[in-house]
Amino acid sequence: IVGCDFYNNTGSGIDVSVETTGVSILGGTSQKNGLRGITIQPPSGTTTSNIQIVGVDVVDNGWQSSGAYAGIKIGNTGVQDGIRIVGCRSGNDATSDQKYGLLTEGTATNLTIVGNDFRGNATAAWTLADDAATRVAHSNQGITLSAYTLTNIVADRAYDANATTTAELADVLGTL
Repeated sequence: IVGCDFYNNTGSGIDVSVETTGVSILGGTSQKNGLRGITIQPPSGTTTSNIQIVGVDVVDNGWQSSGAYAGIKIGNTGVQDGIRIVGCRSGNDATSDQKYGLLTEGTATNLTIVGNDFRGNATAAWTLADDAATRVAHSNQGITLSAYTLTNIVADRAYDANATTTAELADVLGTL
């Protein structure tokens, strides 16, 4: 699907709800749909794999029940593997209907989420329940990731390669 626009549907703008592989959604807009902008949710016992969503604007969806639906949903039936969401915008512009920019539910693996803009959703940028161990996510706007806070490190900026004290070793490791 290249450069297509999906507006004002009562359901989702794009609904991948069959077993499939190798679907590409490139460019275009899915806006002001009643439920979600894009839904990927194959039936139980089936697999959807190698789906790419690239450069799609997913905006102001969920008007059937304001604040209840995500712009993009990776569902919890069937198996979803190898889904890539890259360079998309998923948020609200003119309404506050869209709950999340992205919602994943428990069965997605090998999900890649890179370079997207998830700002402007009613509740949060995303809520993710896919397999975090196989997920790659970075450079997404609107996301606040919890980070480690470094404490108890003395940054003396002089490293003595011959020093073997626990304190000196901890400082070297802590400032790397």
